[in-house]
Amino acid sequence: MMRSIFNRLTFILPVSFLLIILLGVSPGYVSARGKTNALAVGKYYSIIPINQISQSGDKSKTSVNLKPDQYMVAHNDTVLSISKKLGVTPSALKWANNQKLDIKEGKILQIPIRQNKPLKDIIKEKGINIKATPLEIHVNKTDHVLGIIINGALIKTYSVDIGDNGLGDKVARGDHKTPEGTFYITEKSVLNPEDEYLGTRWMRLSYPNAEDAERGLQNGIIDAETYKQIKDAISNKETPPQETGLGGSVGIHGGSKKEFGSDWTWGCVGLTNSSVEDFFNFVNIGTKVIIEK
Repeated sequence: MMRSIFNRLTFILPVSFLLIILLGVSPGYVSARGKTNALAVGKYYSIIPINQISQSGDKSKTSVNLKPDQYMVAHNDTVLSISKKLGVTPSALKWANNQKLDIKEGKILQIPIRQNKPLKDIIKEKGINIKATPLEIHVNKTDHVLGIIINGALIKTYSVDIGDNGLGDKVARGDHKTPEGTFYITEKSVLNPEDEYLGTRWMRLSYPNAEDAERGLQNGIIDAETYKQIKDAISNKETPPQETGLGGSVGIHGGSKKEFGSDWTWGCVGLTNSSVEDFFNFVNIGTKVIIEK
């Protein structure tokens, strides 16, 4: 009996050892530790596909398969470092992830893909019913980018110029600063012939908004009657008074040219004619516009 068991063991052990070696050199796979091609788990071995290795560089952890438009946060990553790696602006990265940037190791983020296709083609390809799901416009002054957001998702971005007096928020008439806050479109115009500074398209913003009116009243820039007029206009989704101490006639328009340089407007959001024409027809009176620093 003992001899029979011994004979079996002398056959089984070499065969088992050979199987382990063969598993360890299987092509197309890599161990989770990176030292050998088989990962010991207790008494057994498991094979980890290459495309499941963590993007963080820590080979001791595995992750789900990443899609081409996804990124896994690595150790010591920051919003800025991720943006540089991916070649996108921090604001676009934020918009692509519904304003939620949880920069924790292992967190999977959506990568904003630069779209060069016309917006109408993107909308068609994605099967978006633009009447049922109207777009929003988000502008980040620091990154000089305008994003088209539909149903919470970033669809396309455009480069913009802002007021020629710096990144600060608009305070008063004639300060040449682009306002910050939440607004809506109150007026749309096709300019033909092209205006020298507004280009071929103009969309007026609901500036000053209710918050601007509050600030203006507190600081003595406007009086109580003007404050009431602004508040009433905003409540009714109309154009607020434009000739006040807070200023007005702020909008999104075309006209940007290389010879103007950067940030050449008097407080508006400026784009090239081709850029503003790309999304103009999808913007309605009342379209929400968010401008942030």
